[in-house]
Amino acid sequence: MSDLTKIANSVGTDKGTTTGAAHGYTLIYEMLFRPLRHHDEVNLLELGLAIGGPELGGNENRPVAGSPSLELWLIYFRNAQIVGFDISDFSAIERESFTFVRGDAGKPSDLDKLTALNREFDVIIDDASHASFHQQLGLATLFKLLKPGGLYIIEDMGWRPQAYERTLPPVETTAKLLADFLRTGDLHPSAAITPAAALELKRSISSLILVDESTLTVMADNFNKRFGHAPVQRAGWRTSSVISRLLNPYFWLFNIRHIYQSAEGSGFTIHQAVKLAIIQKTDSTDPPESTPSGRPPRTHRPDA
Repeated sequence: MSDLTKIANSVGTDKGTTTGAAHGYTLIYEMLFRPLRHHDEVNLLELGLAIGGPELGGNENRPVAGSPSLELWLIYFRNAQIVGFDISDFSAIERESFTFVRGDAGKPSDLDKLTALNREFDVIIDDASHASFHQQLGLATLFKLLKPGGLYIIEDMGWRPQAYERTLPPVETTAKLLADFLRTGDLHPSAAITPAAALELKRSISSLILVDESTLTVMADNFNKRFGHAPVQRAGWRTSSVISRLLNPYFWLFNIRHIYQSAEGSGFTIHQAVKLAIIQKTDSTDPPESTPSGRPPRTHRPDA
């Protein structure tokens, strides 16, 4: 049973299984966060507090009424101290256990405002613009703010705002960057991650889990069936009937593209869309244990 998912559905955040895109992230988070739930204090930082910002064509000065995800964390954790970071102004939210920092995830000087708080976090969640450059700059800048053993989570990696992608410095997708790290043990620098930052991240990361879209979809659908929720209407051919898939041109484009890619490689691989990254910091300043190949430990790695 997932108390976290029930709360998510009740407050109307799409991290649950019934609202909006119904990502189902809380079904994973329940397993990760339950040990923290009754701690004397849990410090959590979330980048991006509500849907509708510039990544979706909205105005950064839009009026905002509240943050469903903030309500989720304040209800679930008994003793939470939440820091929220967003390009829009959420300072009107007055909660004793909530601190708001306004800033642009693409500006190092704005991210440094979070460093200036002099806090260490148990959990950092990037649910901001979802632009690859922003995700990687945030990871390089903020990972050091985690407590030993803390978790850095990047959401919605399967979608990128093209308006940002076209104007920001070009980088490979964050999903590919992290999948390559799992495969090779090397974290490549990018326009957002300096060589020094890449080396420090490699030294500080103890484990990395990449969760694919299909896994989350199955988990969310099973949860909704179990508790009698209406099934979520998901876009795309992946959840269509067999006949609908065969009649959908995107089905054929998807498969032809991957057959072509696999023909150029060593074998046929089904490429799953990576949607969620869970990155854990080492428990100490010592280098983490590695596999014989030097790669970081891994639990689940669908291809990016």
